Amino acid sequence: MLLGMVGVEVQNTWREGPSWLRPELDELKNWVAMRFRGCIAMFQKHSRPTFCPHLRQASSGCEVVWKLGNMTKWQKKTPLEWLDYVNKEVKVHAEERHEYKGWVLTVDPVSANILLANLSENGKMSILAILGHAVQDVEIVAEADDEMKEKLAHLFMPEKSPTYSHEELDQKKNSLKSWLEKNHIPVEEQGELQSTLCVAGVLTINPPYGPKDCNSSNEIILSRVQQLVESYLALQQ
Repeated sequence: MLLGMVGVEVQNTWREGPSWLRPELDELKNWVAMRFRGCIAMFQKHSRPTFCPHLRQASSGCEVVWKLGNMTKWQKKTPLEWLDYVNKEVKVHAEERHEYKGWVLTVDPVSANILLANLSENGKMSILAILGHAVQDVEIVAEADDEMKEKLAHLFMPEKSPTYSHEELDQKKNSLKSWLEKNHIPVEEQGELQSTLCVAGVLTINPPYGPKDCNSSNEIILSRVQQLVESYLALQQ
């Protein structure tokens, strides 16, 4: 919570803040944010600051930073108001006339930072974070349809790996092993269940025997074997 309050002089300005912030400000009204030589720290009034070594020097070299009165219109919104922007395509007007466009994934309720997602031509999503204090205005451009909502909801979820039976894994292992041996690459089976393939004694391939299942401390060998496995899988299709 203290990190979220950096830049707020609580003692003198807490009553000026939005109503949803007042309980937190009231609780922390004896805390103040100070800056000294480019460093920022929170500490209690009339106590010696200890969050940063630079701030252990005389407090006369410090200055109070960013009172509530300097917060932007965007930062003064409530969490419920920020929630209205989620899953919507927006145009963000920021400091120095910068503009950003994308789909709102989330808005941090403490810092007011915005996380935008943009769908590229190859189908991949790119993510952009905009600091809340730099936001001047946010204009809603479009609402997300069901398909876009689904994409945004599963953006950070790991892809589901296909499941294989013991017989299928055994067949994949034997097929890959035979292909490697035909290409004069030394390979043997390892492990209690003989489920791991060991290539030239320096690289292992674990189930389900794809390029991502290759492991080696030698980056050159790892890259070459992964390319071989990719070639093998392409031939199987």
